Amino acid sequence: MLDRKTFAAPKQKPELLAPAGRMETFYAAIEAGADAVYLGVQNFNARMRAQNFTLDDLPFMIAWAHEKGRKVYTTLNTLIKQQELPELIELIDDLRRMGPDALIIQDLGVYRLVRRMAPELPLHASTQMTIHNLDGALQAQCMGFERVILARELTLDEIRAIRGACTMELETFIHGALCYSISGQCLFSSYAHGKSANRGRCSQPCRRLYETENSEESACFSMHDLEAAPILAQLISAGIRSFKIEGRLKPAETIAQIVKAYRILIDAFPRITREVIEEARNRLDVAVGREPSTGYYLSPTPSRLLGGGETQSGRTLGEAQYAGPGRFALVPSSMVKAGDRLRIQTARDEAPKGFVVRNIYIDGRTVKRCRPGRRIELEAPFHVPAGSIIVKAADADAVERGATKRFERWQAEIVRPSRAVFPARLELNPRGEVLIHVEAGGAPLSIKHAASWESSLSPAEAVRLLSMEDEAYPIRIEAAADADTDDLPMTVEEVEALRTSVICNIIERLDAQFSEIQEEISRPLPAAPAEAYTERFVRFLGLQEAKALFDTQEETAPPFAAILPLDAVGHPEFQRFLLRPGMRDTLLLALPTFSFRTEARKQEAAWLKRALDLGVRRFEVSNLSHFHMLHATGRKRLFMLVSPAIGCLNRACLEQLMEMGASMASYAMEGDAENLDELLALGTASRLALTVYGPIPLFQSRAPGPAGIMRLRLTEPGEQLRMERQGELLHVMPVRPLSLRHLAGDYAQRGLGGLLYDLSFTDGIKRMRNILEAKAGYEPQQETMMNFTRGLE
Repeated sequence: MLDRKTFAAPKQKPELLAPAGRMETFYAAIEAGADAVYLGVQNFNARMRAQNFTLDDLPFMIAWAHEKGRKVYTTLNTLIKQQELPELIELIDDLRRMGPDALIIQDLGVYRLVRRMAPELPLHASTQMTIHNLDGALQAQCMGFERVILARELTLDEIRAIRGACTMELETFIHGALCYSISGQCLFSSYAHGKSANRGRCSQPCRRLYETENSEESACFSMHDLEAAPILAQLISAGIRSFKIEGRLKPAETIAQIVKAYRILIDAFPRITREVIEEARNRLDVAVGREPSTGYYLSPTPSRLLGGGETQSGRTLGEAQYAGPGRFALVPSSMVKAGDRLRIQTARDEAPKGFVVRNIYIDGRTVKRCRPGRRIELEAPFHVPAGSIIVKAADADAVERGATKRFERWQAEIVRPSRAVFPARLELNPRGEVLIHVEAGGAPLSIKHAASWESSLSPAEAVRLLSMEDEAYPIRIEAAADADTDDLPMTVEEVEALRTSVICNIIERLDAQFSEIQEEISRPLPAAPAEAYTERFVRFLGLQEAKALFDTQEETAPPFAAILPLDAVGHPEFQRFLLRPGMRDTLLLALPTFSFRTEARKQEAAWLKRALDLGVRRFEVSNLSHFHMLHATGRKRLFMLVSPAIGCLNRACLEQLMEMGASMASYAMEGDAENLDELLALGTASRLALTVYGPIPLFQSRAPGPAGIMRLRLTEPGEQLRMERQGELLHVMPVRPLSLRHLAGDYAQRGLGGLLYDLSFTDGIKRMRNILEAKAGYEPQQETMMNFTRGLE
């Protein structure tokens, strides 16, 4: 039931933002009433399985959308490998000449390059940056992001807390598929297949079947879809700027129905009547999806969130029964119509098959539709084994009459490409010279024109002429003059020549900068202060585990730097532990990667202050929020080790982290050896650390989940998983740890700044010592190198 309470209307109606993975969906979303559309080009976006768009398509689409008063946001929201930087720079150079309304990004290397090359382009922080609290939002605001797309795990109260203390735009998802793992922190697809979800190639392991040790099967990590329509009034009142629909892989008709449903509700707010609710509900019903839920909005631990039996996108209708050659029978749980598209998993190790319903048979007669609960027979173009799960993937009523013809007509309308606009300021100096000042490529540019005094133009007419489009050039300027500017001593022809001169100078500047940055990314970094050794960092679960291991060591300077969780500061023995020889100079405190609750953040701030007062100056950071937390203390010369969770795979990301105050950055855990070698060749070794042992965080989730040992059913051999809850998060990891211990010596010789051993999920002092002393604590087959030797897609 949709919420019919009355709420205060915000000053600005929220934006309705729709996905587009192909051209038909782009048209359908705009026709249905989307204020903006987000889409990806064919590389560097988080939905590489979507059709996406070419660079030839994009400028025409942007111009067409702008003519209709809509916006287009382009996604560059994946992690970038070092070898991909030249291609990325080319793409940024192309985009800054087209003028999309914003770029959605994840990688801090992309951030750095866009800020240098196209500071005029607004940036939106992708949900994969996992910005989930006020510190994260404030850090993004300090970095110049226009908007933050919040992690999908936030409650309404947590969003209100951010909104109340932050001025930047907030965007949240209101409809579509949910990931089991916290946004951007899933390594399962990468681990199982070498296909990184953070690089747009997710193989959706959370939708697979798992079995317990007694062979009971369940899609225990499969989430219900998000449907925020019942609480939309509360979300609008919370001050969210943009409501986002997930689904760049969904068909055009489905997206159109979803957009229309939310358009109806947003436009009716704050008076959402029973009739409005019913109309929106009808449209959402034909936009077939999984079982709906309100996600985390109403509770950090929602009870109805996991699907259990749902592995495919769509509405489960029931199980097939044999009904003769070429047919199967079904007692559907919801209405079935001629024209519906059904999807069936006919074999466990094969992709689902689909077909469109042509005829429905009831007791030997043909009907066009049937209500739920009645036995029907259907014809299929392939064999459907008895017991197969039948899923409705698309509803016949979602396709509206005349849609194809309208799309064809709009396609014909797209004839003019968009041109990036560079603001320019017009000035007449005391010597009678006309000057135009413009920003291009992040640097000021001034063009002088010596007037002929043969004629004069009003400032308004000069501004109009300067701002006109010239089809010969891919960009244009948008001029403005001060209100008190006198008439300009120029002819029309001189103004037009000046416009051409300014545009050509801008293009020359952009071309020169593009060449400069392309050359720069292949040059070694400036030499860093030389370190005499490679530091070993060892992460422990808590103070007790660290004490147990250190108590077996001699009372001398520690042979490695211990990393303890920040809450160790609250342990009564922490101060005594800090007094051990050399401990104060080597210890690091790890700030918690996820901290949703305001109360938890206050406690962490208190622990951080106490740690600093006790002389701790070294910290491990794993989320954007941590930079704001540490900078807000006002303390200088802090050592910051960036954890693998940030996802550093390229030199631009590394340079940006150093600029933000990092001392050393861990290489992304899903990175491969070839990419690391390319980074090391650029003189980055002393600034990089490498995880050589530790658990692989397949999922980190705020959702409930199974306990104990499960076995993943893939076409590959089954994989044992370990589940462990720490605080409010469930951690899912393979029993086999990541291990590159046999390579540690080689990388130390190559000057790597640090080697990281994560023992935070390891039991037993003897086991810890075997790992640190490189003893054979395990058989080789009990460890994994993940993607390190096979490469990463």
